Amino acid sequence: MDRLTRPMIPMTVRVLLPLLFIALLTSFAVAQGEPTNGKQLWDQAEALNSGGDKVGAFKVYNAIVTQFPTDSIYAPRALLRMALVRYDERNTTEALAYTIKMTTDYPDSNVCQMGYGAFYLTALYLIFQNNPQATVDVVKSHIDHYAPHLDDAEWCGALNRVAQAYLKLNKPKDAQDFLIARTSQCVSLLVDPEYYETLVQIAQAQKDNTAALTAARQGYALCDFDEAKIKRMANLVRRTLMATGDFSKGLQFLASQDDPTAPNPLKDIPAVKVTDQQKDELLKAVGEKLEMRSVVYLYCGDNAKAMADATQFVAQASDQDAVKSIMAVARVFKAADLGVHRANRFIEFARTGKGENPCNNPGF
Repeated sequence: MDRLTRPMIPMTVRVLLPLLFIALLTSFAVAQGEPTNGKQLWDQAEALNSGGDKVGAFKVYNAIVTQFPTDSIYAPRALLRMALVRYDERNTTEALAYTIKMTTDYPDSNVCQMGYGAFYLTALYLIFQNNPQATVDVVKSHIDHYAPHLDDAEWCGALNRVAQAYLKLNKPKDAQDFLIARTSQCVSLLVDPEYYETLVQIAQAQKDNTAALTAARQGYALCDFDEAKIKRMANLVRRTLMATGDFSKGLQFLASQDDPTAPNPLKDIPAVKVTDQQKDELLKAVGEKLEMRSVVYLYCGDNAKAMADATQFVAQASDQDAVKSIMAVARVFKAADLGVHRANRFIEFARTGKGENPCNNPGF
């Protein structure tokens, strides 16, 4: 067939055919793996992020928000990741904007329910924006609503920052009342070093050396049996003792940690006073969690019940919690002695089975 006898194709059809071909290629590409939902894009972004390509990951996170804004799972997660990328770059203006959008557009999302919004908003407002009032306002609009669901770490961090915001507003009494009132809602504060550092700051702002020393004492007694945390709280004790003007007591305390026969000035500091109502509220909050029940009893000054719950925790602990349960018993000895010698002996006995078990005769 020559050119003169070839069937003629109308111009409109000739124009539409390439468009149809492109459409077919596009639909084929989608079928072959083009993301059709937020989950697919999320997996791509996470792979880029974990591989160190923050710029590429950021673009894909942004695509999730723009292409799938109704995805209540991955859109807010993407906004949080975008905020963290900018946070790491110290572009706090954009980090704040993305965090606000996350909490405003997706208030009931999992990331907000777990407290990430309140955690990062308080950090951004207080530390980078130097806006303590906005930090306090975040609590009023976020934390009370999300409190039943908040993750412990985010909860503690946000609460401590709000107390610090009150201090910046020159309202130490408000800071104290706020933290104490929240303790029964977030019992993990009782083992949080930052909580005690904040309480010391509050007491010192009110020129109450006794309260400052008591807070430092409780922080050392109740913190996890972890080397870094114990050192952190020991330094808090030393600084607080020295802040009273008696430098020798700070040094005496440190010496007592190396020599159990040396005088320990921490033993002369009064423990916190806990009312029966506060004790009941704390025990109700922790329920049957043996590790935290032990902490509550230590906080209330009942070492015997604290040890009973800690040793029961050891007996019932899963393989995953075995080490944690041993450290719970060590914490009881540390709190009772305000030193680590007997606690270390117990850990060595638990590790080797050799020597005397201090639990056989704890003396309380």
